[in-house]
Amino acid sequence: MRKIFTLLFLGAMVALFTEPIQSFAQTADTIYVNATPVGNVNNFIQGDTLTNGQRAHPNAVYKLYDDSLYYFTGAINANYNLTIVAPPASGNNTPPEIVPAILSDGSSPNHFINVTHGNVTLKRLYMSGVRPDEQLAGSICLNVSGDSDAVFRTDSCVFDGWWYQAVSGGGKRNSYFITNCIFQNNMSHTGWFLGQAMAQEGSTTSDTIWMVNNTLFCNNSYALVETYYNQYTRFEHNTVFLTAVNPFFLPQLINGDIKDNIFYGALAEGQRQIEIQGGWFDWDGLPSSTISFDTLSNVGADYHLTESDRHINVENNAYFWPSAITTFWTNVNDTASAANHLTPPNWMNSRTYTMFNDKTMWPHFNAAGNDSVDPGFPSSALSQIDTLLNYVYLTRTGGLGTYLWWYIPPSNIAAGENGPYPPVWPLTYSLAYSNTSLQSAGTDGLALGDLNWFPSQLSKFELTAVKTPTVQQVPSSYSLSQNYPNPFNPTTRIDYSLKEMGKVSIIVYDVLGEEVATLVNGVEAAGQHSVTFNASRFASGVYFYSMTMPDGLTMTKKMILMK
Repeated sequence: MRKIFTLLFLGAMVALFTEPIQSFAQTADTIYVNATPVGNVNNFIQGDTLTNGQRAHPNAVYKLYDDSLYYFTGAINANYNLTIVAPPASGNNTPPEIVPAILSDGSSPNHFINVTHGNVTLKRLYMSGVRPDEQLAGSICLNVSGDSDAVFRTDSCVFDGWWYQAVSGGGKRNSYFITNCIFQNNMSHTGWFLGQAMAQEGSTTSDTIWMVNNTLFCNNSYALVETYYNQYTRFEHNTVFLTAVNPFFLPQLINGDIKDNIFYGALAEGQRQIEIQGGWFDWDGLPSSTISFDTLSNVGADYHLTESDRHINVENNAYFWPSAITTFWTNVNDTASAANHLTPPNWMNSRTYTMFNDKTMWPHFNAAGNDSVDPGFPSSALSQIDTLLNYVYLTRTGGLGTYLWWYIPPSNIAAGENGPYPPVWPLTYSLAYSNTSLQSAGTDGLALGDLNWFPSQLSKFELTAVKTPTVQQVPSSYSLSQNYPNPFNPTTRIDYSLKEMGKVSIIVYDVLGEEVATLVNGVEAAGQHSVTFNASRFASGVYFYSMTMPDGLTMTKKMILMK
């Protein structure tokens, strides 16, 4: 019964995520924001208030203009719902480009948006952390702290040149839906592990993290970090192209789907033995791998979870290390001392492999259809391999200095620029690969990786798979309702509420205290739930149903079966 309910629970999660995408339709509160004067994008939005401090337009949709360069002079500090969008894409129009200004004292703001309360929607914006003199200024583009039960959506945005994290998750039980975005050039010359795309660090928790149909192009560090607790993770149809370090840090992933992605040239740094033993990239003295998990540790204890409560699918992913990178590692090992030899990464290390193959301890871990295959990327992208390897060489020889291996558009090079400012649109590289076998290798029969590189397939995927879930209001407490109807014959419904995700059981007993049915026994999401009890095979009489909650407390109620 427990297994059946768990499957039903996962099915319900899938069903929850089958509502059509919310439109970005204009409303009566649509407000256009001019690019000038400098700082208008942050000062205007931040200052849209009444004399009493309340928002003048609490339901505002702030719309920026295409083909315009916006300089921000400070962060937008939002304790309100914030929506910033651009018009729908039209031809080769450049989306609004947002970059840090150089202030009078020579400094620049390092955050674009700080959120302490409220939902955020960003649509079709080009947000760069590189200021006009090619200096890395922006550390975090979207910084979430102190919020709870909020929803953050970024769709069709570019995050370019943020040296710490593009999206930094904080707060409790928040949800992040990152779709059709490009993360590029997020890196720092001062640290290998900086330049992360999406990160939820420390003791923060979240409800849902989706990264679907994104391109991660030339970033130093992780595509996704979850250090503590997230209820459900979906990493699907993403193209991860060249990273200095490993693409994930997900040791205590609870429920997740990692499928239909491409990982190309990940962890180009390789690993010295001292780094492996020191846990630089992984732990337990093991070399890093693209897919790497560990036991639940503190998350299991804090949320009353066991290893068998985890559901993880890793399916139909392609991974590949090009010969230029593998040859570089070989050459280093041929010429350097043993202490400096580089150990190549792998797809799945021995600890993780054991977890997927031990069906007693981890019955819901599934890995299938993951293959080492060269996608055949175009030369416009492959030219970055040499730039990355030059960075790796400098990091390994102590001569890094201020070198960055970011992608510089040819037009910027021709103009004498040393970096990606000004932003260039449309993109001057392509990741539309030539390997035809991968173009239908997904679990859905579509191309692996970001489907935006295959527009005809993207439209099919949007009709069948890209959905924006409705996030329900999370209850403030646990509750168990009286069954309805009561008395009943032969079925009745039991409603219950959970303020946090965790392990829940609902068991039915007869008047002698004997267990007669288990209705729920597994991990459930925070929110409102219901279960039906069918008593057609039981005799009339009094029964009791008891719910054991994630915090270990128990509630019991009486019901009457009257045939």
